[in-house]
Amino acid sequence: MMPNDAGRWPTDEFARMGDAFTDYLSPHNVQLKVMSKEVLRRKHPWGYILAATIIVGIALIIWAWGISDILRYGAIALLIAGFAYVFPIYSKKSKLLREALDAVDHYIHHDIMRVEWTNPLESDPELLVRFQAIGAFGSFDDVKHIHSYLPEAHETSDAVFDPVFTHTRLTRTEVETYTDSQGRTKTRTKTVEVFHGIIFDIPFPDGAGDARTIISTKRIGRPAAPFDRRVNGKPIKMDSIKPASLEFQKLYKVKCDDEMIGHHILDPDRVMRFINMHHDLRAEFGRGMDIIMLITDGRAWVGIETGALQGITQSAGKIEKLAPGLTKFARQLSARHIIASHLKLPQSPSFPWQHNKPKS
Repeated sequence: MMPNDAGRWPTDEFARMGDAFTDYLSPHNVQLKVMSKEVLRRKHPWGYILAATIIVGIALIIWAWGISDILRYGAIALLIAGFAYVFPIYSKKSKLLREALDAVDHYIHHDIMRVEWTNPLESDPELLVRFQAIGAFGSFDDVKHIHSYLPEAHETSDAVFDPVFTHTRLTRTEVETYTDSQGRTKTRTKTVEVFHGIIFDIPFPDGAGDARTIISTKRIGRPAAPFDRRVNGKPIKMDSIKPASLEFQKLYKVKCDDEMIGHHILDPDRVMRFINMHHDLRAEFGRGMDIIMLITDGRAWVGIETGALQGITQSAGKIEKLAPGLTKFARQLSARHIIASHLKLPQSPSFPWQHNKPKS
């Protein structure tokens, strides 16, 4: 482990961001409690009553079916009458509950988190092609979901797409051959998860120029267009370099066009920062976390295997149950900001709590 450098090792930027969000959330707690109590007040058992009415009515019809027509028609009439009485009450109370839930969701999204999301492929259909080109993921044939998270009323930046990140899950269908218990050869299809994580680009001034440096926790392939580099039609070879840190070498592989630029990017201070960043990302997203970063033309293109992110839709309930989920979402929503902070890259806060410093 590297020595302490002005208190920067070890740090936990996600925990620090969570503390900052807790301070930011504090003024909203009173309103959240009021709204959550209203949700609890409007909760009702009429969904269960409606289901019981239907089940009992059908059971009575089945019981009476072979006994007599009078009983059968009576059971049918009883089911219709019960449904006619219960359903309007259920519908009215559910509407009131939905209004309360929607009010909580609106307050969380627009007044607290101030976040919205969109499908980035509508405005940037080549987005996934670029990140596939850096090696963030392999071939896929289905986009299970894709959302770009961005601040509300955001201003367009110089990034290729909205500046927070895009979360996506990509899969591929494969056909495999197997032998059944009777020795017969058969085929079956299976869905393979290719990538489930976040992708984004970020300014990286030390990587100016068209030389490429790739830093990755997994095997590094050859970048494809638009990150392909050729001389006289031949692809430029990328060589491996190893900074003088065994800890870094255990975590990352590095390839670059220009060793001088590669070592400039990975100076001793930034090597330590990459180690610490890995520590934070692994703690937040789990042991399955992988990261790849291609640095060229003054930008870093980043893909991180995170798995599913914390959701906040319809997260109504007691405030002590609401707050942890909101805090975790705020931490994950700050991943790009935290990576920039780790690596000393230029950045501007995207969300209000990123301006905050947690109280000591």
